[in-house]
Amino acid sequence: MRRLSLMLTSLSLSLLIWASIFSESIASSDHNDTQADSSLWGTYRPGLYFGVRARLPDSPLFAFSWHGLQDYNTFSNTRFEAGQGGDDIQSYGWTHHDGRGYGKEWIVDNKVNVRLQIEWIRVLHGWTARISGEPIDAARPCLVMSYLHISSRTELEATFDEDAANDIGGLPAHPATSQHEPFVTSTHADARIGKWTLGVRESAEVRNQPADAEEPAEQAWSFLGEKVDQTWDTQTMIDRANQDTIRSHLQEVGHENVPPPAHLLALPNELASSTNAVAFARGFQGAFSFDVYFTTNGAEKSLSGKELTAALSASREAYDERFDGVLGLAAKGYDSARVRFAKELTSGLIGGIGYWAGAGVVDRSFKHPWDESTGTGAMDFDELATTEPDPRLTEEMQLFSATPSRSFFPRGFYWDEGFHLAHIGVWDNDLSLEILESWIDLIDDDGWVAREQILGDEARKRVPREFQTQYPLYANPPTLTMALGMYIDRLMAAQQQGQGAAGDVAFDASFGGDASPQQVFGSRSRSSFSERHLNDPDLARSFLARIYPKLRTHYQWFRRTQRGEIEQWDRTARSREAYRWRGRTKTHVLTSGLDDYPRAQTPHSGELHLDLISWMGFFAQTMQKIAKATGEEVDATEYEEHYKGVLENLEDLHWSEKDQLYCDAAVDEGDTSFHVCHRGYVSLFPFLLGLLPTDSPHLKSILDMIEDPAHLWSKAGIRSLSKQDVLFGKDEDYWRSPSWAPMNYLALGALHKKYAALPGPHQMRCGKLYEELRRTFVDNVYQEYKRTGFAWEQYSTHPESEGQGRKNKPFTGWTSLAALMMAEIY
Repeated sequence: MRRLSLMLTSLSLSLLIWASIFSESIASSDHNDTQADSSLWGTYRPGLYFGVRARLPDSPLFAFSWHGLQDYNTFSNTRFEAGQGGDDIQSYGWTHHDGRGYGKEWIVDNKVNVRLQIEWIRVLHGWTARISGEPIDAARPCLVMSYLHISSRTELEATFDEDAANDIGGLPAHPATSQHEPFVTSTHADARIGKWTLGVRESAEVRNQPADAEEPAEQAWSFLGEKVDQTWDTQTMIDRANQDTIRSHLQEVGHENVPPPAHLLALPNELASSTNAVAFARGFQGAFSFDVYFTTNGAEKSLSGKELTAALSASREAYDERFDGVLGLAAKGYDSARVRFAKELTSGLIGGIGYWAGAGVVDRSFKHPWDESTGTGAMDFDELATTEPDPRLTEEMQLFSATPSRSFFPRGFYWDEGFHLAHIGVWDNDLSLEILESWIDLIDDDGWVAREQILGDEARKRVPREFQTQYPLYANPPTLTMALGMYIDRLMAAQQQGQGAAGDVAFDASFGGDASPQQVFGSRSRSSFSERHLNDPDLARSFLARIYPKLRTHYQWFRRTQRGEIEQWDRTARSREAYRWRGRTKTHVLTSGLDDYPRAQTPHSGELHLDLISWMGFFAQTMQKIAKATGEEVDATEYEEHYKGVLENLEDLHWSEKDQLYCDAAVDEGDTSFHVCHRGYVSLFPFLLGLLPTDSPHLKSILDMIEDPAHLWSKAGIRSLSKQDVLFGKDEDYWRSPSWAPMNYLALGALHKKYAALPGPHQMRCGKLYEELRRTFVDNVYQEYKRTGFAWEQYSTHPESEGQGRKNKPFTGWTSLAALMMAEIY
């Protein structure tokens, strides 16, 4: 094992602090004991470049923003909400994030000429962040105005008194300055986190220079405190104050005497009565660094100075070593650049985990006529009347979830989440279960959960109005069952390996000599990253028993509300298993997750959707596993029958002998059932979800289609729609040509676990296809990451742009599955 040459003298305090952190978190075995939970505090505002909160509805909110001071164009473009990147922000993302106690993020801002580094570490009774910047180009000015935001639903106090700062464990001002260091405190103790304090200290390693060298006294930390209604929107308060400053100056001296922004801009050093939002601001020139500390429960000590530097270094090294142990990429022969790429994908996914609390918007009355099972024959789309929309706010809810994209989708998505949890579960099993259970808690008494979770005004602000309302008849692919199935597989593997019940993490801060990350944090099997639900069979059974009733209700909701019609259209089938997505329009089936993938030209109550029946077979398989694990033998038999019926009706209702393809089914104007065949992702679903036996007579035609460049094979992996399809690349072209990570991951998983692993006539061919597809897809994502600095939502398969990233970025949601592909974990 590689060991780090870290001196005991620089690590002693950080070891003691880390020992207390994780002994606190491991000591509590109560799942609902939020205060002792090691994931209580985190970077859970992923829609911002950097934001911290607790997993509590009334948590105080922290954020960081900045803008340039070179001219008023840079000033007018404050960086607060995470963006899509471009000419200004070249790239940004987490290089390290363990999901519980440590994260490191970098941001490259070309316009401001600053490369920012933010390191965040959870400490006993709070957290600490070190925010640093340095010029990208030493020949250009690097002038940065930094803002720290803190807001709460209760009143706050702010001060710059140096003695008071020392009383709460602060350090004197930096020796090179005469400026006092600010801090803010809550005036009321929260029942769950107590009273808290947020303060700022100069970092010991960097001598900060004021942005305005001519008037350094005016470049101390300035502040503003106001009473705001929206505690999440403190940037508006700052922007308004800056605009007032500029307006006032212009009225006083006129437009011809405007000084540089570094001379003029500072917050007004005012606190309104009943302040619940405070911002600090300071301008810097060149390299800078400062530490932000947040302490709760009356803590008298916070991590700072050399101890913070040592703790950050130990955390970073421990993350690197843990990553090597979990994914094992170096051992598989990957070079350091590709290991770093996989690490950043993984960290980006985990750093995108967020917490939301608030009301959603639900319409419980609206339906399209074809959403009902009417059996009334063909419909004239233009003459159909729909019910009137009636969206209403729900009661307040909570969600702990990963996010597809911090810039474009900073909220929870049901169908993305299963793929997120596939990855998170490999990294931190119990963290993935916390997220999974948070979603399951949202399942209502009918068994429905909204496919898109837009909880609270902060989340709703980022969503176009037409997409805000959720409908209780609408589903989404039940991918949570995929993540749950992977957990059960890990659980079975752990038990087969004979791992005993997990003990507490043992920390020894007294050992001498060098200290390795393994010694600091424990070995993987006894690590601070909780694997109790793998190592303790009783805890695992308790978890499965706790979630099973709601999952069963959810499964029954799918079977009830998404049921398809068979007898009404004179179809012959061996079972009653048939399904269709509700909520489609003439051009989109958003509920399927494959938004614009071609379906029947006109919506019809007699449609049957191949992907949904395949998902229901997969769902039944997983429910059978859980039922057996929890002793629900009668239910297990029921799921087995459902699964058998799905396999039968895949053949009876969806196989087209003429096209040698699995297809959707629809009903024509003469009330006759027919197949709707478009070669692409939908036609692959029985294969993608491993429902076909290895000796299926249909497997050859599926493999032929995948491997044929005229149909689905591309430089970017498996494309979503055949190049020969008349709708290839047409209209929105969202799922009508590009290659997507989740579908390629499903294909690789099916090949690796079944078709290349088990005997069958195509086993050798499937093995070769697996290796080629894995190499092709991963190489393309990696090359685009090198070229652009981002992971993308999808990748082009058009000849003129084949392989290029498309749509949204950074997309470290399911595109991060490339790291699991590299590690061959499915």
